[in-house]
Amino acid sequence: MYKNRKLTKKIIVYTTSLVLIVVMLFSIISITTLLTFKSQSVKDAKDTLRHNLNKNLQSEVLFYAKIIKRDMDSRKNTLFTLGKFLETKFDSISEGGYASALQSSYDMVNESFGLRSLSIIDGNFNKLCQYPQETDVSNLVRIIKSQKKRILMSTKRIQYIDFHINKDKSVSYSYIYSFKDKDGNLLFLIFDFQPYSIYSLAKTAQVKPYSQKYLWIINKNGVLIFDPPTAKHPLITLSDNVDLKNKQNGEVLSEIVKNDILKGKSGTSRYIFRNVDKFVGYTYIKELGWGLGLTLPTKEFYAPILNLSTSIDKKTIYAISVLSILSAFIIIATAVTSMFVSKKITTPIVNAVETINAILEGDVSKRLPEGSGDELDEMAQSINKLMDFFAKLLSDMKNK
Repeated sequence: MYKNRKLTKKIIVYTTSLVLIVVMLFSIISITTLLTFKSQSVKDAKDTLRHNLNKNLQSEVLFYAKIIKRDMDSRKNTLFTLGKFLETKFDSISEGGYASALQSSYDMVNESFGLRSLSIIDGNFNKLCQYPQETDVSNLVRIIKSQKKRILMSTKRIQYIDFHINKDKSVSYSYIYSFKDKDGNLLFLIFDFQPYSIYSLAKTAQVKPYSQKYLWIINKNGVLIFDPPTAKHPLITLSDNVDLKNKQNGEVLSEIVKNDILKGKSGTSRYIFRNVDKFVGYTYIKELGWGLGLTLPTKEFYAPILNLSTSIDKKTIYAISVLSILSAFIIIATAVTSMFVSKKITTPIVNAVETINAILEGDVSKRLPEGSGDELDEMAQSINKLMDFFAKLLSDMKNK
C-alpha cells in the first residue's frame, strides 16, 4: 500500500486555502460594505436632521420674535391710548391733582401688565410726581436724562426705554409718553414695567423646565436681558451683566453677536456657552434693539443619530457573527469535501503506482479498475494494457 499521501494533503491544503481566501475576501468586502453603509446612513441622517434643524430653529426664532414684537406693539398701542386719555384728564386738573390720577391709572394698568411705577417728569426731565411713592425711580430718571437728545428730537409721542437696572437692583423696562399741559408745557408720562411678562413669554420656548432648548434675549449692547434657568446655569438677567460680546463667554458666540445679531441679521450657527455645545437660530427685533437666540444642545440633536448608529452597530455585529459562523461552516465543509474529493482523485493514482511497482517486483497479475470514463480511467486502461503487454512478454519468454 502506498503510504506517502502528499498529493492528498496538497489537494486539501490548496482547496481549503483557496476557499479560505475567497471567504476572507467576501467577509472583508461584506464588512466594508456594511461599515460604509452605516457611515453613509449616519451621514445622510445627520445632514437631513441638521438641515431640518436649521430650518426649524430659524422659523421658530422668527416666530417668537413676531410674538414678542406683537405683544410689545400691543402694549405700546394700549399705553398710547391711555396716555391720550390721561393727557385730557390732566388738562382738567391742576398739578397738585396729578397724584390721584396716576394712582387710578396705575391700578388699571398694573392689573394687566405688571406696572412697577407711573411717573410724570417735566420738559427739563425733573420728576414732578410718581406712584407708588415708595418705588425708587431715580435711576430711571437718570437714564431718561441721558437719552434727552434722542427723546426730544423724536417725532413719536411714545418711545421705548430699554431694560435697565434700578437702584433696588430690580430690572425693568419703560415707555415714555410725551404731551403738553394746558399751559403748553412739555411733560412726560413714564410707564415703568416689571419684566416678568416678557420672561414668561420667552420661557414658552423652553418646553420642559430646565431644558437646554430655550430662547435667550440680549439688548442692543449684547448683554443678556433674559436667559432662563437650565441644568447648567441659573436664571440670567440684566443684573448679572453677562455680555455675550465678551470673548470670555465664547469666541464663536461673541462673533455671532457682534457680526450678525447686532447688525440685524437672521440665521443659524453653532457655539459653546458655559461648556454646553449648542446650535442656535437667531434674529433681531430692530424696533426694540433686541437680539433673540433659540438654542438646542448638540447632545440632544445627536441623540437620535447616536441611537441610529447604535442600532446599525448591533445589526452589523449580528451580521458579522452570522457571517463568521457561515464562513467557519464553509471552511469545515470544504475541508471535508476536499478529503473526499482528494481520495477520489488520489486512490486511482496510488493504485497505479502500486501496480507499476508490482511490475518491478515481477508481478504482472495486477489490474486497475476501469469504467469511470475520465482521465484517470484512461490512465488505468493504459496501465492495464502495459500490464497485459508485460504479462504476454513474460509468458512468451517462458515458453521459449
